Amino acid sequence: MDNKKYFSISEVENMLGVPSSTIRFWEKQIDKLNPKRSKGNTRQYTLDDVEMIKQIRYLIDECHLSLDGVNAKLNTNHDEVAGTVKVLNRLEKVKKQLNELLFELKDKESFKEEFIIPDSDSESQRDEDSKPE
Repeated sequence: MDNKKYFSISEVENMLGVPSSTIRFWEKQIDKLNPKRSKGNTRQYTLDDVEMIKQIRYLIDECHLSLDGVNAKLNTNHDEVAGTVKVLNRLEKVKKQLNELLFELKDKESFKEEFIIPDSDSESQRDEDSKPE
Protein backbone atom coordinates (compact mmCIF):
# COMPACT_ATOMS: atom_id res chain seq x y z
CA MET A 1 0.00 0.00 0.00
CA ASP A 2 2.85 2.33 -0.87
CA ASN A 3 3.67 3.04 2.83
CA LYS A 4 1.11 5.84 2.83
CA LYS A 5 -0.01 7.15 6.18
CA TYR A 6 -3.50 8.21 5.08
CA PHE A 7 -5.93 7.11 2.38
CA SER A 8 -8.92 8.90 0.88
CA ILE A 9 -12.35 7.31 0.98
CA SER A 10 -12.15 6.52 -2.74
CA GLU A 11 -8.79 4.76 -2.23
CA VAL A 12 -10.33 2.68 0.57
CA GLU A 13 -13.29 1.91 -1.67
CA ASN A 14 -10.94 0.69 -4.41
CA MET A 15 -8.81 -1.34 -1.98
CA LEU A 16 -11.70 -3.14 -0.32
CA GLY A 17 -14.54 -3.03 -2.80
CA VAL A 18 -16.83 -1.40 -0.22
CA PRO A 19 -18.78 1.55 -1.66
CA SER A 20 -17.89 4.92 -0.16
CA SER A 21 -21.55 5.50 0.75
CA THR A 22 -21.47 2.30 2.82
CA ILE A 23 -18.25 3.37 4.54
CA ARG A 24 -19.77 6.76 5.40
CA PHE A 25 -22.90 5.04 6.74
CA TRP A 26 -20.82 2.66 8.87
CA GLU A 27 -18.93 5.64 10.33
CA LYS A 28 -22.22 6.96 11.69
CA GLN A 29 -23.28 3.57 13.08
CA ILE A 30 -20.06 1.90 14.28
CA ASP A 31 -18.41 3.38 17.37
CA LYS A 32 -14.88 2.19 16.55
CA LEU A 33 -14.76 3.61 13.00
CA ASN A 34 -13.63 7.22 13.29
CA PRO A 35 -11.24 8.32 10.55
CA LYS A 36 -9.24 11.46 11.04
CA ARG A 37 -10.39 14.61 9.25
CA SER A 38 -8.10 17.01 7.44
CA LYS A 39 -8.29 20.77 7.80
CA GLY A 40 -10.50 20.72 4.71
CA ASN A 41 -12.77 18.23 6.54
CA THR A 42 -11.99 15.33 4.19
CA ARG A 43 -11.69 11.86 5.67
CA GLN A 44 -8.21 10.45 6.12
CA TYR A 45 -8.17 6.70 6.73
CA THR A 46 -5.20 5.02 8.39
CA LEU A 47 -4.26 1.36 7.94
CA ASP A 48 -6.01 0.73 11.28
CA ASP A 49 -9.18 2.26 9.84
CA VAL A 50 -8.87 0.05 6.75
CA GLU A 51 -8.48 -3.02 8.99
CA MET A 52 -11.53 -1.92 10.99
CA ILE A 53 -13.59 -1.72 7.79
CA LYS A 54 -12.44 -5.26 6.88
CA GLN A 55 -13.58 -6.43 10.31
CA ILE A 56 -16.94 -4.72 9.97
CA ARG A 57 -17.46 -6.29 6.54
CA TYR A 58 -16.54 -9.72 7.93
CA LEU A 59 -18.98 -9.39 10.83
CA ILE A 60 -21.80 -8.27 8.54
CA ASP A 61 -21.17 -10.54 5.54
CA GLU A 62 -19.83 -13.71 7.17
CA CYS A 63 -21.29 -13.61 10.68
CA HIS A 64 -24.58 -12.01 9.57
CA LEU A 65 -24.58 -9.53 12.45
CA SER A 66 -26.67 -6.39 12.54
CA LEU A 67 -24.91 -3.08 13.06
CA ASP A 68 -25.84 -3.25 16.76
CA GLY A 69 -24.30 -6.73 16.84
CA VAL A 70 -21.17 -5.45 15.10
CA ASN A 71 -20.81 -2.69 17.70
CA ALA A 72 -21.26 -5.16 20.56
CA LYS A 73 -18.78 -7.65 19.08
CA LEU A 74 -16.13 -5.01 18.40
CA ASN A 75 -16.54 -3.53 21.87
CA THR A 76 -16.24 -6.88 23.66
CA ASN A 77 -14.12 -9.12 21.38
CA HIS A 78 -12.19 -6.77 19.13
CA ASP A 79 -8.91 -8.72 19.39
CA GLU A 80 -10.65 -11.98 18.48
CA VAL A 81 -12.33 -10.41 15.45
CA ALA A 82 -9.07 -8.78 14.36
CA GLY A 83 -7.24 -12.11 14.63
CA THR A 84 -9.91 -13.94 12.64
CA VAL A 85 -9.90 -11.35 9.87
CA LYS A 86 -6.10 -11.42 9.76
CA VAL A 87 -6.12 -15.21 9.33
CA LEU A 88 -8.82 -15.01 6.65
CA ASN A 89 -6.83 -12.38 4.74
CA ARG A 90 -3.75 -14.59 4.86
CA LEU A 91 -5.75 -17.60 3.66
CA GLU A 92 -7.07 -15.54 0.74
CA LYS A 93 -3.50 -14.67 -0.24
CA VAL A 94 -2.44 -18.33 -0.02
CA LYS A 95 -5.47 -19.36 -2.09
CA LYS A 96 -4.55 -16.78 -4.75
CA GLN A 97 -0.95 -18.03 -4.84
CA LEU A 98 -2.09 -21.65 -5.14
CA ASN A 99 -4.45 -20.77 -7.98
CA GLU A 100 -1.62 -18.97 -9.78
CA LEU A 101 0.62 -22.03 -9.38
CA LEU A 102 -2.16 -24.31 -10.62
CA PHE A 103 -2.64 -22.10 -13.66
CA GLU A 104 1.10 -22.21 -14.39
CA LEU A 105 1.17 -25.99 -14.02
CA LYS A 106 -1.83 -26.42 -16.31
CA ASP A 107 -0.24 -24.05 -18.81
CA LYS A 108 3.03 -26.01 -18.76
CA GLU A 109 1.14 -29.33 -19.05
CA SER A 110 -0.80 -28.14 -22.11
CA PHE A 111 2.48 -26.93 -23.61
CA LYS A 112 4.04 -30.36 -23.07
CA GLU A 113 1.02 -32.09 -24.60
CA GLU A 114 1.30 -30.00 -27.76
CA PHE A 115 4.92 -30.98 -28.29
CA ILE A 116 5.01 -34.56 -27.09
CA ILE A 117 7.63 -36.56 -28.87
CA PRO A 118 6.46 -40.14 -29.07
CA ASP A 119 8.78 -42.68 -27.53
CA SER A 120 10.36 -45.33 -29.73
CA ASP A 121 8.07 -48.14 -28.48
CA SER A 122 4.92 -46.41 -29.66
CA GLU A 123 6.53 -45.63 -33.05
CA SER A 124 7.50 -49.24 -33.64
CA GLN A 125 3.98 -50.34 -32.66
CA ARG A 126 2.49 -47.88 -35.16
CA ASP A 127 4.87 -49.15 -37.87
CA GLU A 128 3.74 -52.72 -37.25
CA ASP A 129 0.08 -51.71 -37.24
CA SER A 130 0.45 -49.96 -40.59
CA LYS A 131 2.17 -52.93 -42.40
CA PRO A 132 -0.07 -54.70 -44.88
CA GLU A 133 -0.80 -58.34 -44.10
